Amino acid sequence: MRALAPLLITLTGCVASNYGEPHYLYFDGDFGPVASPLGMVYGTLTVDGVSSIAASTLWAGDPIGVTDSGDSLLPPVLGPDGYVVDASGGELRVYTDRLSPWSFLPLAGDASRAVPAVDAEGTSYVGDSNGFAHAFDFHGDALWSSDLGGSFGIGRRSLDGEGRLLMLRDNAGEGPSPGYVAVDVATGEVLWEVDAAHPWSPLHPHDGRAYGVQYLGDPSPNVDRDLDQYRLFARSLEDGSLLWEQNLGMFPLAPSVYAGGDLVVVMNTLDASSAAVARLTPDGDEVWRVNDETFYGRPTILNNGHILLGCGGELCELNSDGSVFRTFDMDGFSAAYAPLVQDGVVVANSAGVYAGWDTRSTLRTATDGWPRYGGGNHGAGRVP
Repeated sequence: MRALAPLLITLTGCVASNYGEPHYLYFDGDFGPVASPLGMVYGTLTVDGVSSIAASTLWAGDPIGVTDSGDSLLPPVLGPDGYVVDASGGELRVYTDRLSPWSFLPLAGDASRAVPAVDAEGTSYVGDSNGFAHAFDFHGDALWSSDLGGSFGIGRRSLDGEGRLLMLRDNAGEGPSPGYVAVDVATGEVLWEVDAAHPWSPLHPHDGRAYGVQYLGDPSPNVDRDLDQYRLFARSLEDGSLLWEQNLGMFPLAPSVYAGGDLVVVMNTLDASSAAVARLTPDGDEVWRVNDETFYGRPTILNNGHILLGCGGELCELNSDGSVFRTFDMDGFSAAYAPLVQDGVVVANSAGVYAGWDTRSTLRTATDGWPRYGGGNHGAGRVP
């Protein structure tokens, strides 16, 4: 296990009780953090080109553990008793809360760029690059493995709370077309599947609908993206049918969902010349939009309706009408990834930095179907 001490920088004079002030900076985190109710923060860590999962304490940022897998490219998720589940290479790896190995479960293909889903009973679900979906119970025993065709080796899986596992089929090769697939969590059977030209975000379920982003243009690396080809959409969880879609004039990140179903979307023009945050109704009607070229990162919605997102070199807390309530200084770093709040502490990620603040607020935890306690720019998870 590599020592983490050199990665921790303590800010002199700043303590956890200082309202709105950062009380630690934790360097070399690469993706959105995952905050545990047991007082831990987990995220990907890259040292000398090798990626792993690292853990630090929530209140002080003290490093407490790191995996040695070398294949962890996206953040893990947490089980109901604090254990850590990470898709790494051709395995689903389960660790204790301090990242001691518990069990390594074999998959049919690579899942390094996939984020699993874990339900309240501890059942884990993941897809891999060979087109298989897998389910393992709390003890690590395989429940089922289904060959769905194509590839499911990228993105975050979602649970809708009504027996559906929602998956993104990405690079299908010569198999089925790219798109979205709903799988029965009890059997692994396909409930519905729909084609989508280029799925750009996981499906976020809420109240019978699933929201996401797709791109209708050519996604090749050498082709300039056409902002008119991005679509924010809603699909029925019952059969996958398209309920509505719209182009917002910019590239939208995956939406965050209010308890009542309204959406909060951050969008930009890819060249950073313009950005905005907007609130939409469940039917896609725009309630308000605030334009600011410095907005970025998928927002987190607090239990009081406030919105946290990156803005300039700071972290902004907006009121539910989009006006600024307050800001948090990132000490020159920009809060690029979705912040989380656990036990009154905000944890934000930017350019390899995790920062924490005491906010005296709490995270709304009653969002339907999202994986437990997860977090990330393209799919923050919440308790089902």
